[in-house]
Amino acid sequence: MKSRLGQFLVGTLLAGVLLAFFFQGVYWSALGDALSGARVIPLAGVVLVTIAAYELRAWRWGDLLAPIGRVGHA
Repeated sequence: MKSRLGQFLVGTLLAGVLLAFFFQGVYWSALGDALSGARVIPLAGVVLVTIAAYELRAWRWGDLLAPIGRVGHA
């Protein structure tokens, strides 16, 4: 199953199974209360810093692996 659609369907199925596994036993009302009480600005800052850290790591690994071959950034 090497077609793009097949890969997409397998990935989607795997993601759904893993999400169901990870979220079993979650109290959704408590999660909603915690998220509604969260401050947006610090939360957005943490998300942006995390994304920047992953981008820097990807750039660093691309630079480290450059002698072996080009690594694409997907």
